[in-house]
Amino acid sequence: MIGYTVSYVGFWAIPLTIIIAALKKDTRMSLKDIIECLMKSGKRLLSIGATCCGISMIMGVCNLTGITQTLSTVILNAAGGSFLITLILIAMICIVLGMGMPTVSVYMLLSTVAAPALINGFGIPVLAAHMYVFYFGLMANVTPPVALPAYAAAGLAGSNPNKTGWQALKLALGGFIVPFVFIYSPDILFIGAGFTTAIKVVTALFGILILSTAIEGWMYNRMSAWQRIAAVAAGICFISTGHITDVAGILLVTVIVIYQRKEKMLRSSSALLS
Repeated sequence: MIGYTVSYVGFWAIPLTIIIAALKKDTRMSLKDIIECLMKSGKRLLSIGATCCGISMIMGVCNLTGITQTLSTVILNAAGGSFLITLILIAMICIVLGMGMPTVSVYMLLSTVAAPALINGFGIPVLAAHMYVFYFGLMANVTPPVALPAYAAAGLAGSNPNKTGWQALKLALGGFIVPFVFIYSPDILFIGAGFTTAIKVVTALFGILILSTAIEGWMYNRMSAWQRIAAVAAGICFISTGHITDVAGILLVTVIVIYQRKEKMLRSSSALLS
């Protein structure tokens, strides 16, 4: 965003890290520590380097054959020019391609295959398009049947892998809305600046919180069906851009909170009487 290249930033981040760490006695590094750190980093970069080589070959083939533009055209044609359907198709592609792949590999592949459809087809800001595909690529980690981190957690906990995977998906459902927020309200990525951006960030976070509450079905007490539906509507209102939708979201949440507090008070009174 400022104009520096990734290589430039990465190069200067190394000595700056050592200098900043030297400011505190607890984090200060000796010459031996620095050498050991460089050795460990080199060993860990071998696997990443091998992955990047493979991805670079894929990117080179895509650029030489023009398949990137072809895929973008195919996606747009399949969506019939609909912006929302295009977003859903790209989300599905990102989740499928992101299953079982390391983070770096996922992003490098999706930035070549999926992001151009949003940038060239609809003029979406580059940062917003790349964050959209990157985020959905990572959400593949909690999307069965290839939710590898959830299955690893199941092994540690001794639980059923399939149940753990679906529970991870349930807990992460609210996160599937976040990439759409990046697209419909790019200001949340601090592309713009000012008070309006801060308001959009706060309302979007509150919207995700309300949606998560609706998914879990619990606020102060267990939520009834109409309360969960109202909470979903309120969450969508907060995520949508506009002051009118924000006011509507506040009203819906207020009604839900009032009913939830009344139910909690009634339960407390019943418990005291019994």
